[in-house]
Amino acid sequence: MALWMTGSPATRVYASGQAFHPDVREAGDLDLVVVTIEHASGAVTVIDNGRRCSHGYDQRLEAICDDGSYVVTNRPTQQTYRHSPQVSAAPHIDQGFDTRYPEAYATEMEHFLDIMAGGQNPRVSKGGTP
Repeated sequence: MALWMTGSPATRVYASGQAFHPDVREAGDLDLVVVTIEHASGAVTVIDNGRRCSHGYDQRLEAICDDGSYVVTNRPTQQTYRHSPQVSAAPHIDQGFDTRYPEAYATEMEHFLDIMAGGQNPRVSKGGTP
């Protein structure tokens, strides 16, 4: 997604990670990873990925540009926010990717079936990403 968002190929990639949970560490895996990608255009992408997020399936995207910033936030489970002098509270975020993107999955499946029936070519190809 970083290559698609920037429209620029990666020139350098750095990664660092840690296994905090004993079971994850014992399996030789990581439960927190940070990746930095430098792009040919000069853009820099930072991705942080963790296995656990106590407040839900947290996915956000932010692009900071000369013209301002563009932000894609988590879809809330409801549209009710509470603000008082003591506290501000936001609704919970979706707990799973399967409930967050139902329209995207349906569109993807329709496109796949159209390809299999010979009615369309794939919209995405290996060479389609910088």
